[in-house]
Amino acid sequence: MSKILHKGSWYSPVDSWTIYEKVYENRIETHASELFPGFYCLPFKKIVDSIYGKGTPDLVLIDTQYRNWIVVEVELEHHPLRGDVEDQVRKFANGMYVDSHAEYIYNKNREINKYPELDLEKLKLLVRGTQPKISVIVPVEKPTWWKSLLQYNASIAVIEIWEDDTGRYFLRVNGDQPVKAKTEFLSKVFRDPITPSGLRLENPAVLNTDVNRVSIYIGKYLTIWRILRSKSGAWLIPDDRTPIDDMSALSFRLILNDLGDYELEADDGKN
Repeated sequence: MSKILHKGSWYSPVDSWTIYEKVYENRIETHASELFPGFYCLPFKKIVDSIYGKGTPDLVLIDTQYRNWIVVEVELEHHPLRGDVEDQVRKFANGMYVDSHAEYIYNKNREINKYPELDLEKLKLLVRGTQPKISVIVPVEKPTWWKSLLQYNASIAVIEIWEDDTGRYFLRVNGDQPVKAKTEFLSKVFRDPITPSGLRLENPAVLNTDVNRVSIYIGKYLTIWRILRSKSGAWLIPDDRTPIDDMSALSFRLILNDLGDYELEADDGKN
C-alpha cells in the first residue's frame, strides 16, 4: 500500500468503501477555496428536470465573475457507472435550469453566509442563460468512466483522502480539476439573424445589470453599444457602423483588457 510520511506521521489512502458520501462531500466543501480557486462552491440539492427524467446534484461551482458554472456530482468508488453515474450526468447535461435554481443557490449561501458578495441577479442571468459544465468528483481514478462521460462533455476530478492513525487527513488532487476561465475572457457573442447589426451574448451575466450602454474596442476603434435584455438573453446593438460589418466571423469573444476596457475580437475557438 502507498504511504506518505509527513511531519513524522504516515498517511495512507482512505478506502472509499469505508466512508459515507456525505463525509467525503463535506471535506470537499471545507477545502473548496483551495480546491476550486476562482469559484463559489455551494450545496446544490435541487431537483433538475430533463428529457431523461429528474436528478439531484450535490454541489455547484459558480465562476466569481459569472462567466460559467459547473454542476458537480460527488461519487464513491463502488458506485456503478451504468444506471447511476452516467444516468445522473446525462440528466444534468440536458437539464432545464431556471430562476428557482439560482434562488436555491443564493438562499443556501445566505443560510451559511459563505459569500456575502454573491449577486442574485447575475446568478439568475448565468443559470437561466447558459448551460453548465458537468464535473464528477471521485476519491480514486476511474479510467473506465472517461469514454462514457466524454459524450456529455463531463470531466472527472480525482480528490483522494489520506489519513494518519489519529484521523488527521490531507487531500491529494488528480484528474481534470475545474479550472477558472482565463482572466480576460468574458463571453462569446454571436451575430443575430433577427437583428443583423446586433450581437447576441452567450452569457449576459458578465455585463453590469445597472447599465444600458457599453463602450467596446474593436481593434483600435472605440464603438458604443446599447444593451437590450430580456428573460431569454441579452443583445448588443451598435449606435453606428462598426468594424465587424466588414468581418466574416460569425462569432466573437468579449474580453476585458489590462486597462479594464471591453474588447471584441473574432472567435478563434480557444474558449
